[in-house]
Amino acid sequence: MAIGSNGFPSYESLLRETAAKHQQEMSHPKRSADIPKDLSGYAGILMPGGHGPLVDAHLDADLGALLRQAHAMELPIMTLCHGPTVLRSAALGGEFPFKGYKTKMFPDAVDVYLAGEDLGYLPGFLKPEDHAESKLVELGMEIMNTEFDDSVYQDRELITGASNLAAQKFSELALRALLGVDKD
Repeated sequence: MAIGSNGFPSYESLLRETAAKHQQEMSHPKRSADIPKDLSGYAGILMPGGHGPLVDAHLDADLGALLRQAHAMELPIMTLCHGPTVLRSAALGGEFPFKGYKTKMFPDAVDVYLAGEDLGYLPGFLKPEDHAESKLVELGMEIMNTEFDDSVYQDRELITGASNLAAQKFSELALRALLGVDKD
């Protein structure tokens, strides 16, 4: 591994090699309906964050079934920022398995504040049904943070991070869970 000009290890060549190796899969992602319902061959479920999941991922009944199956199998379920909104899909067509779970996520109050600023903040003003935090609370989850910060949390198989600032800590926690390694 090369050392970059800033004195830190450079992972660019490794990242490019990994991207090239998986280009076919990345160019043709599977739909949740295409994934085996028993999750055979899967080590966990990763749901990215950002504003994309707010659109309609919480309405995907197939993904909800996969989340219920992963929960039953105690497979790691990993998500950060706005991604935990996808957990809402697990309430479609079955009992919500994350009732009583604690999580970290992007707070609704921060979305409301940022949408009111003149920043060009996307997605802008959210409709009440798109306030992920309040909807998860309605389903029985406990949100552990009120700030846009770098905090992460693991409650049983569920691993969450509060925002993009948590990406490094989240990655480390997720990898430990996937590899079955306890924290030192």
